[in-house]
Amino acid sequence: MLTSNITRFVTLAILRRPAWIIAISLLFGILSTVYIVHYFKISTDVSQIIENEPGWAARGKAIDEAFPNRGAPLLIVVEAPAQEFASAVATELAGALAKEPERFKSVAQPEGGAFFEHNGLLSLPVPKVEETTKQLVQARPLINTIPRSPASRKR
Repeated sequence: MLTSNITRFVTLAILRRPAWIIAISLLFGILSTVYIVHYFKISTDVSQIIENEPGWAARGKAIDEAFPNRGAPLLIVVEAPAQEFASAVATELAGALAKEPERFKSVAQPEGGAFFEHNGLLSLPVPKVEETTKQLVQARPLINTIPRSPASRKR
């Protein structure tokens, strides 16, 4: 039923009244263009997008102070045949760049530093974490055989 109605409409549109269909299509095109020109406006002015209230401005300033390298970060990727070589070169490079504060406001190693030394397992892939965990569990009996100090025995 739906197919026959569509077929009748297409036949009417193409064969019987082609001039009307072209005129109506042009009219819809012109009306759509007029509507878009009047109602679809895009502003790229940042001052209109972001609130200018004092509270918002204060929070924005606090974020800029807390994250000074947000504006123009420079990311350097170090590749090496082994992870240890890449880490050593990245540490050396970070140290050399940190010695030039007039050129680099702050220097950070995303995969290094005190946080990753303490929480390094969080950044490893799951199979590597499972392997490391198994190794730690197997080494556990060795840890228990280490002689304890008298103070720790009282617990």
